[in-house]
Amino acid sequence: MRQLALLAVLLACRPLWAQEFRLTEDFSEYAAGSDGSPRWETDTILWEVRDGALLADGRAGGFAVLSEGQVYRRISVEATLTPLRRHREDWAIASVCVLADARNFWHLALVESPQGMKFKHFIELVEMRDGAWLAQQNLKSIEPTGREFDWQYNHPYRLRIEVTPQGVRGRLTELDGTVRATAGYDFTAEAVTYGRAALRVGSLDCLFDDVKVQASDPVEIPEEKVEFPPYDVATTSPLRDKATGFFHVKQVDGIWWCFDPLGRGFYAVGTDHCRYGGHWCEKLGYAPYGRNTKQKYGTAEKWAESATGRLKDWGFNLLGAGGDRAARYRGLAHTEFISFGSGFAGIDDICPKVHWTGFPNVFSPKWPLYCDKRARKICSQVKGDPWLFGYFLDNELEWYGKSHREWGLFDEALKKPADHTGKQAALAFLRERYPRPQDLAKAWGTKLRSYEELARQEALDGENAEQVRQDKTDFTRLVAEKYFSACAAAIRKYDPNHMIIGCRFAGNAPAGIWDIAGKYCDIVTFNYYGRVDLDKGEAPGLPERFTEYYKQAQRPLMITEWSFPALDSGLPCRHGAGQRFDTQQQRTQAFEIFQQMLFALPFMVGSDFFMWVDEPALGISSTFPEDTNYGLVNEQDEPYKLLTAAARRLNPQVYERHARTLTAIALSDLTWEDGQAAVKAQNTGSAAAEFELRFALSGQRHAQTLKLRPGAEQTVRWKPRAEPGGHLLTVVADPEGKLNELTRSDNRAALPVYVKGAPWPELPGQVLRRIPVVISNKGPAPLPAQSIVVRLPELRGIEWQRVEPERLTVLDPSGRSGRWQLDAPSGKLTSNAELSLALGPLAPGESRTYYICLLQRPARRTQGQSAVRFEAREGGFVADNGRLRLEKTEATGDIVDAVKLGDLVLGRYNPLIWQDPGQNAWTQTEKFEDVQASNGPDRLVLDLTAVGGTAWCWT
Repeated sequence: MRQLALLAVLLACRPLWAQEFRLTEDFSEYAAGSDGSPRWETDTILWEVRDGALLADGRAGGFAVLSEGQVYRRISVEATLTPLRRHREDWAIASVCVLADARNFWHLALVESPQGMKFKHFIELVEMRDGAWLAQQNLKSIEPTGREFDWQYNHPYRLRIEVTPQGVRGRLTELDGTVRATAGYDFTAEAVTYGRAALRVGSLDCLFDDVKVQASDPVEIPEEKVEFPPYDVATTSPLRDKATGFFHVKQVDGIWWCFDPLGRGFYAVGTDHCRYGGHWCEKLGYAPYGRNTKQKYGTAEKWAESATGRLKDWGFNLLGAGGDRAARYRGLAHTEFISFGSGFAGIDDICPKVHWTGFPNVFSPKWPLYCDKRARKICSQVKGDPWLFGYFLDNELEWYGKSHREWGLFDEALKKPADHTGKQAALAFLRERYPRPQDLAKAWGTKLRSYEELARQEALDGENAEQVRQDKTDFTRLVAEKYFSACAAAIRKYDPNHMIIGCRFAGNAPAGIWDIAGKYCDIVTFNYYGRVDLDKGEAPGLPERFTEYYKQAQRPLMITEWSFPALDSGLPCRHGAGQRFDTQQQRTQAFEIFQQMLFALPFMVGSDFFMWVDEPALGISSTFPEDTNYGLVNEQDEPYKLLTAAARRLNPQVYERHARTLTAIALSDLTWEDGQAAVKAQNTGSAAAEFELRFALSGQRHAQTLKLRPGAEQTVRWKPRAEPGGHLLTVVADPEGKLNELTRSDNRAALPVYVKGAPWPELPGQVLRRIPVVISNKGPAPLPAQSIVVRLPELRGIEWQRVEPERLTVLDPSGRSGRWQLDAPSGKLTSNAELSLALGPLAPGESRTYYICLLQRPARRTQGQSAVRFEAREGGFVADNGRLRLEKTEATGDIVDAVKLGDLVLGRYNPLIWQDPGQNAWTQTEKFEDVQASNGPDRLVLDLTAVGGTAWCWT
């Protein structure tokens, strides 16, 4: 189902005026700096009258539309146009237009092609119809002339476009009337056949003057009501609130929820960039996914029917950032991007927009006006749409500046020229705090003679790091106040109905500005590519980090990008964020862990997974080379079955999981004494918990149901029948995952145990003592063959420094001595001594017992051929295992001067010692002294000595 009506530029019904309309405009009546209003309506701030002409700044592009007169079937528009300069390396245009609305118009334009096409100049007469460019190709063309005319900068031309019921004609002439180019089309098929006068630019600065409009045969355009389909997005939440007709948020019993237009509880579960075209690939010159979907479906509508059907089947209910318009109104809510800051950063910035978003100059007098125009253009069209979840203000603005420090925007502002309003604001901020420059110099611990001198500087720091940091971060907070207040005011002016859903911080927000975002936003949004621990089943530290965000914002949060690529997808996965995994199975497990965490947090109200489809293997572009496996589907439109099956299973649980108050079960103090296991279970959460506690040992099972109130604990015991030898004892709380917990890493405890009585290896008269070492696979996956390290000092009861290394051996239960290696670089069994055991594969839960034996007398043992080539040299060494090579060749403090993988130099290695004497300080070594080596059949162990060091600081 599609939106039932398109917005026209004219929203009001206007009476039919005289049958003929004439206008001559030379812009002589306007004050300098005027945007031509009220006669001209501009959709950006970069139109202004200057020296009796209308100057269009092409950085933002857009239209200047004549507001006088009517829409006509017969209309001619002509103007003198002088091209001045281009801004970007994409297509650049300047044109006169006959415009019905922004998706339906004709233009006659001067065009300059991109750099890749050698900035070629030509003339075009082109139609956009229903948002499709080059739509005129269905019409009969009148033989054009002079299309390849090589127009010149700073030279005026006369452009004229005329629309009649029969067709459209365009003509470019010199001011003396010499014709340089003509073009035309007859209306032999569907076309834009009426409109009003407009001027247009894109990436090209130009002057418009002496505009002349003649029109007749007016078209009556009644006031067009924008109608939207009845809201219909599924939810299984039993919660109910007032039906407002739009989404809103509310806290219920300490848990934040969204409520949909019908007043039903709603948690946003979305995915980003669900688009028919997919991702463009610069190297290919097309979008691989888009080419495949066009061949498979034929139309965007058929693709959208399939894509939204899949998303609903997989438990999603929201089209996140960058969703295709064709996918709207098909059972999923959607979002709108306004891009206030990134758009204005291309016009006037504090942080320049170079390959990324930049940051807008929120101190510019044009910033509020820009926000107003953006909101009017976007919000006024959709203010009645019940399917609209909310407005994203921006995406990942460079809040930290180019230095990536929390005060980076202050430093960026100071880099600007003295007349830049951002720099002037920074200086005014300092003047308010320190009226005299010597006050600032003293507070910061710096030299400054005058504020006039500072206006000429591009940086300022001082020895008093804490005060410098405080002042610079306070300026960042002022920037945030200017940014959010202007964005929110503009939206609320044109749309009082929909939620403002933040600016999608890139991970964190500087200077503690979460509270300022919370002041102006209904939901505060951020993108975060966190890490998970598959073995522990948790995202370490993230619940605590997100909780801190919420404590500052005091508004509900929504994560708007997160993902986990896998390397078995066939994609390089070299560029882009996200923890990489080896397989789709691991990726799926990470998805489940992360999504369950988000559902459980009581202040989260939404989760947008990144994203619908993978990126191209050759990357997107030279400035954005991402080539990674982020998709729910691949470029052939094939779902990743494990991932989407997990989404189908997990996503519908969101309401049950989010509604539960949190429990927190932890197992600790697992012991084995006299054949009896004991474990302590605690509930440190805020809700009572009833759960199963399950013991296992060598095939034996024992289960017990526990009920623990918040803060309660209980010790549970079990005495199994255990054969002599090594075993793995495991205890799991809530094995089915029914409880609502942020982390389950402490729901499992495991302990290798040894039951006495196993027969001794048959080495009569030789073994004085044996020490069993039980090695177990505690994880859920098989362990491949590998080496296991045992530190001798951890085996208590023996004074190892008195033991001769030659009196040690390692045996398995049958008395065989496998491959093992004793590493004692000094030749004695000191605190650094280790045993390395070559261990074969271990199945989950499997245990294997080895015996470290003390012999009556020393025994000769051959270590075997060394696994790693090692050569000690004067002042250094070389170690090489055939793939990795370490070299120490220079008289520096580096432990390793070169780390090489084949012929590729990866870097060097110098240990850093961290300390925190009021600020982060790192000390690195300055002189390499010695190396001792233990080299055997299993591995090479180096004992390296380096001394000295200097500290460097980071704050």
